[in-house]
Amino acid sequence: MEQLTRGCPEEFSRYVQYCKNLNFEEKPDYNFMRQIFRGLMQASGYEHDGQYDWVLKKEGKTNELRQQQMLEERKAPIAGRVAGHQPNTNAGLHHARASSKNL
Repeated sequence: MEQLTRGCPEEFSRYVQYCKNLNFEEKPDYNFMRQIFRGLMQASGYEHDGQYDWVLKKEGKTNELRQQQMLEERKAPIAGRVAGHQPNTNAGLHHARASSKNL
């Protein structure tokens, strides 16, 4: 597991460890798992904007998406915490805006 999460914030390791420790019939605590990543997002200076990359692409808002990705690459608070880690802006994951307090 250490190799799998190397170069990632510790929250990824906590998430994978939690999943690994679940018994087959055990119901996951989805709220706990979401809270792990919400905490990381908040600590990294992002706020939930409710927009997702794939929705922006479908709506033809690729310019807005590119501008936001460039802003995030410049800020890159998560990448700054992890040496050598580069953010993947084409991952299709949740799109978060940098909060105004960190601008």
